Amino acid sequence: MDLIPLHARHASELASLWLAGVRENAVAEPAYAPAVSREQYADILASRLGAGALFGWAIMLPSSSRLAAYLTAEVRNAAPEFVHRRYLSLLDLDVHLAERRKGLGRRLVEAAKRHAHAAGLSSIEVSWVTRDAGAAAFWQRQGFGPYLTRGSLGGAAFAGGA
Repeated sequence: MDLIPLHARHASELASLWLAGVRENAVAEPAYAPAVSREQYADILASRLGAGALFGWAIMLPSSSRLAAYLTAEVRNAAPEFVHRRYLSLLDLDVHLAERRKGLGRRLVEAAKRHAHAAGLSSIEVSWVTRDAGAAAFWQRQGFGPYLTRGSLGGAAFAGGA
């Protein structure tokens, strides 16, 4: 299976895989329920990929032009109150259901690590839904661990106030 750079022409297939993945995430974390259609997200992806604001890699099945998996990323800068460090932020990694457990996700993460090293970036940041045991196990196998965590109110309504 070929590893290739992402292009805006991949946006529609990326959006389809993303939608399937985000629906899985929403089972563990309802905040990730999609608020856009596949077409709307494809437009967002095409725009960001075309402008160079987003980049990444895809793995195509050799027997077809079908997308088996992809990883999107962007280079970010530390907040201005911190020492200026550029880092790679991994945004979305999705693998087609029929292609899982074949090492595709690992190949994509390895491509991101090579990119970060070659670009002289300080680190790689990735977020995953910690309630998703499969996602947590995958990212830990790739060498990532907890860095920052976001708490939730456990379903309780947040009243705010002073």
